[in-house]
Parts: sequence; structure tokens; C-alpha cells
Amino acid sequence: MKDKINILFILESLYGGGGVERVTLNLVKYLNRSKFSPQIVVLGKSRSDISDIPQDVGVNFLGKSHARESLTALYNTFAEKNPDLIYSAKMQINIISILANLLNNRRSKIIISEHAHLSTLFHYEAIARKLKLLPTFLLASLVYRYADKIVCISKLASQDLRILLHLPLDKVVSIYNPVIDDLVLKKALLDVDHPWFIEKREKPVILAIGRLTKQKGFTYLLRAFAKVKDIIPSRLVILGEGEDYGNLLELTRSLKIDQDVAFLGFQGNSYSYMAKCDIFVLSSLWEGLPTALIEAMACGVPVISSKCPSGPEEIIIDGINGLLVPPGNSEALAEAMIRLLNNKDLAQKLSSAAKERAKDFSVEKIVPQYENLFENILADKYDETKINYINK
Repeated sequence: MKDKINILFILESLYGGGGVERVTLNLVKYLNRSKFSPQIVVLGKSRSDISDIPQDVGVNFLGKSHARESLTALYNTFAEKNPDLIYSAKMQINIISILANLLNNRRSKIIISEHAHLSTLFHYEAIARKLKLLPTFLLASLVYRYADKIVCISKLASQDLRILLHLPLDKVVSIYNPVIDDLVLKKALLDVDHPWFIEKREKPVILAIGRLTKQKGFTYLLRAFAKVKDIIPSRLVILGEGEDYGNLLELTRSLKIDQDVAFLGFQGNSYSYMAKCDIFVLSSLWEGLPTALIEAMACGVPVISSKCPSGPEEIIIDGINGLLVPPGNSEALAEAMIRLLNNKDLAQKLSSAAKERAKDFSVEKIVPQYENLFENILADKYDETKINYINK
């Protein structure tokens, strides 16, 4: 084996605003440089703002609009750079990366990552969308077995992927995401420029973060908040952008809560909002491993989450470091919010335990697990007891 392991990390974009990009960049940033030499290949177009990429990490932009257009360019990149290891995430990117490596005579080992609970995602999609997804799922079931290892980010997601794509048991491993680093905690200390977040405010603030899509369950959150507001004067702030913005805004008006709900769009520093809210709520219908939930816990805020597949119930022990409620249940969600707003001792107990639990998702704990996986795969040996810490 070489002195340093050359790894190509394949991303659709550098700043998609999602968890996949953030956790992959954390992995790149914190890999041990005495053992690994990471480089990034971005399927999308170049951009000038890459200041937070480490200076020793090269970034190669392929300039493609869609993953399906990237096969030839990715094959040429693999042939030119001849990396020891290729790492990619997201299904379409994974398929293209595997195919490009096959065309390159599998000269590199390849590890792919799935960040979603795929069967639940498929269940909630509209019929037209399901028909579009079926060929991708079928292709994945054919080519994923050519990956040297598939990383899923929760136990339930791993089990789901193996069943859905008929994969061998030893093909899939579970490793949590490297979410928390010092930068998260430093940004949490910064001020929030919004009048609802002043220290001595007249109403408590409930916070939710995510793309404004069906997945995040914001319609249930808004209906739950309407019930909360009738009992406890309070406010709801939602950070994120997406196609459901208009419908959600109209729902706030029909529920007569629009004066106490603020949609603030995408915020570059969401951690300061987390640290200064009274409750963080994740109302999702499905997840992989919800990054925002872990970040909120690290920021010391009491959290409520839907017990959706998958991730939340592996992060939270109900009543110990957070509260879990059934997904898509506005009544249960409202009851949990009222319970926390009325019980400051419980809120404090949950927030303290949440901060401690969030340490299990730190770069210090998770990145070494990936390093062990990378080294073992290249040495043609794999010891699950050294890698799969999730099951312990």
C-alpha cells in the first residue's frame, strides 16, 4: 500500500445546502493527512466561493448539469487520476461512479453512501415520481453489488437498503455521519438578527429547519403550532427554501397563525438560531439521519422529533434526551410542544442530555471509523467489529 491513500470524493455540487454535502466535506476536512490525500470531483459547474475547502484539497469541476451526463467525464477523470479509492453519495451519483469505475476496469476500490430511507421515500412519492424512480432503483440493484462497500447512515436505513435492492448482507455497513465540529459550536455563539430572538422576549420561539417539501412534514407542524398557540402564546420560525413555500404560507393564513410564523429562508448560520430558540422540532415523514436534529442537540436546545424512518429513534431516547412523537400526527406533536413549554425543568434536563448525546456524532468519533473502513477495504480485509460502532 502507498504511504498515503489517494481518495476521490464525488459530489453533485459543493454547496447544495443539504446534509450530504456538509457531512462529506466534514469527512474530507478531518481525514488524517498522514494517511490520506483527499481530492474532490464536483459534477456541477465551477464556482469561486470555495474558501472553506482545505488548501491541500484539489477541486475538479466537470461542469455537468445532471449526473446522467457525467459518465464519460467521470471515466476520464478516474483514468487520469487513478485513485486508490473512490467515495460517492446519493443514488444517481453512486450509479454513475460505479459504472465509470467498471469502464476503468475497476482499477480503484469504490465505497458508496446512501443517506435516505429509500422505501419510505418511495412510499410517499406521487405515482408519476414513482414511475421515474423505478428504473433508477432497478439500475441500483444491478450495479450496487459492484461497490466494495455501501455505507448507510443508520441501522434502519441499512436494513431497508439490503431488502429493497436485494443486496448481500456483508455488502452494507452502518456508520453515523460526522456532523459536529468546533465550527458548529463557535457559530452557535453568534447573534441572531431577528427581533423574535432577543434575550428577554415576550413569547417563546419554536424552530424548525429543512427544505420546504412534503418530506419535512411542515403541514403537520403548522397545524400543531396552531393548537399550541391557542394555549401558550408562542412563535414559530422555519428556516429553509423549497417548492411548498406558497402552500405553507397559505396554510398559516387559513389557520390564522401567520402573524406568529416566520419563514426566513436559507440561513448560512442556522446554529445561532438553534442555540437561541426554546424548542427545536423535526416533523419529518422520513429521513436518513437528520443532521439538523443532531446540530440542534449539540447547541443545547431541547428537541422534539417525529419517530420517522429512519434515524431519530437511533439518536433520541424518548424522555431522556428528547421527545419522540408519531410522524404525521399534529395532535401528538402539539402535546409534546406544550409539555416542554410548560415544564422548564424537563426542558433543561433534555437539553443537557442532548448535548452529551450529540458528541457521539462528532468528527472526532466518526471520522476514525471511516478511516478504518478505507484502510481495511484497501488491504482487502474488513473487520465489522472495528467499523460498525452503531450496533454497540
